[in-house]
Amino acid sequence: MAGSVCRPGNRIYLTAPGLFAMPAPRSPSPTNRRHSPGARREAAEAAWFGKLAPWLLFLLTFVMCCFPLRDFDFWWHVRTGQLILERGAVPYVDWYTYLDSEQPWIDMHWGFQLLMVATFSLLGVAGVILVKAAFYTASVLIGWAATGQGLPAFRKVLIWLPAVIAITGRAYERPEMLSVLFLAVALLLTEKSRVSHNWVWAWPALILLWVNCHALYILGCVVWLAFVVEQMAARVWQHRSSGAPPAGQSTLSPGRLALVTGMIIAAALINPWTVDGLRFPWVLYRKFSVENDFYGVRVGEFQAPIRFVQQQVDRHGMTVGLIVALRNLYFTAELAVFLIGALSFIGPLRRGRLRIDRLLLFAGFSHLAWVATRNTSVFSLVAAVVACGNQCDGLLTDETRTKQLHDGSVFWNQLATLSLSLLLVLFVSGEWGHFVEPWKVFGLREAKHWFGHEAARFCGRPGMPDRAYVAHFGLAGPFIFHNGPQKKLFMDPRLEVCSRQTFEKYEQVGRMITQGIPGWEQIVNPDNTEMPVMVLDSRYSRGEINGLLATPAWRLVFADPAAAVFVETTRADALGLPPADINVMAQAQFEE
Repeated sequence: MAGSVCRPGNRIYLTAPGLFAMPAPRSPSPTNRRHSPGARREAAEAAWFGKLAPWLLFLLTFVMCCFPLRDFDFWWHVRTGQLILERGAVPYVDWYTYLDSEQPWIDMHWGFQLLMVATFSLLGVAGVILVKAAFYTASVLIGWAATGQGLPAFRKVLIWLPAVIAITGRAYERPEMLSVLFLAVALLLTEKSRVSHNWVWAWPALILLWVNCHALYILGCVVWLAFVVEQMAARVWQHRSSGAPPAGQSTLSPGRLALVTGMIIAAALINPWTVDGLRFPWVLYRKFSVENDFYGVRVGEFQAPIRFVQQQVDRHGMTVGLIVALRNLYFTAELAVFLIGALSFIGPLRRGRLRIDRLLLFAGFSHLAWVATRNTSVFSLVAAVVACGNQCDGLLTDETRTKQLHDGSVFWNQLATLSLSLLLVLFVSGEWGHFVEPWKVFGLREAKHWFGHEAARFCGRPGMPDRAYVAHFGLAGPFIFHNGPQKKLFMDPRLEVCSRQTFEKYEQVGRMITQGIPGWEQIVNPDNTEMPVMVLDSRYSRGEINGLLATPAWRLVFADPAAAVFVETTRADALGLPPADINVMAQAQFEE
């Protein structure tokens, strides 16, 4: 008989018929090694650092969301929430502008606005920032829990860290902070619903809450649709292969999927605007996709990342331009998130464990991320959850999941905790701003010289015009907070209300003032009712400021590092307003 091969331990020994094999040198078995005192200490240390690393990641998320309030939209959101409480009704037409006063206003943010009113009234700006940080941290925590339970801590941290950096880069006091949280819940429900069918009944409740807080409720519907496609594909596969689903999982019946889908649609219709609210996400989608050639170059959050790269290449050349683009930490983090997510599909594809819903979600949210920077947060969350799930399914065998989870490398877990601790120190100490934006520092206050509160209050004095042209248009948010809705604006940042025609007129007025072209007064006062007060940002509206300073019919009556206020000279004389000191605007800067 031919000899056979025996592999005790790591060595090969030949055996022959009728002979006893030579005994292999004895070596500690893997089981004995794991139970030796040194190994137990090492495993305990690895487990300790492995448990610490995720909590440091969550703490880092919270701390990196605690930077000075800087979002202009916050103020009109708060004022709208106050008016909803005072009037007992949500808006259906525009409340704040005189050019688009008949324009329909589908205020899908009304739930968020009430939350901000309560938070701001009770806790002030510091409380608003802390609540925002808590929401984003909860989103990351829920996303972390959704997938990747079989991954060692350091590997999971490696996946989530660039996502956290990208998410916190857009962690503003905006309605999207609720959408990020609700999206994390939707992703968790997807995984839970695969194991226990009772979780599917939570979907309609989630959509009902979401649709009354933000127009991005549609993302929850997208996640559900991907789940339905995956469930139907699994049923077809099982039917053709006569196979069984993985242990602990089963597919839902088409009848139950259809019932829950109908309940989700019904829940989405339960909003103050019913059908108009249901289809409103398409209105916004058109502005940063179909009409991106107009809005993408005028509104920063509608800009596509590739346009940012193209700007750097046009300015510096190909090589230097790419280097400059990659020096933007948030862009680099988003790129890393995309690459990690894309590469994570290789393992499941090789092992035949590819989940079609994850593929659909990654492709769909990648599209959103690359057409507008405003989608960075939702994309990064989805990509991290998908990557962890794929890594768990594709790179670990069933037999080694538990072992790697408990026997993680001490070195890598220590490195993960050390890196997260270093990032915490960098952000709290203010050194983070040297790598990203100078104003992105730890703080629980408003950004200094940013919102133009004093200029807005000045415009509210008796005798001042009841109309205002505010540039840049973001500064209109604080004006609304202090003076709306009694005093009306030419245009404000609510792009769901402002028409493209109004936006074009707004820009036309700015160009005409800057270039000294007469006739702009007829545009800002089309019905000859009242000439508005001109409120101009001290940083971004220097051209308009210089143009009005050279126009004798207008007088600068207020100036500070945030804003300048002009009124007609005749009205200034009637109100006894002397010329303001233009030199104070020289202090305008991005300091915090």
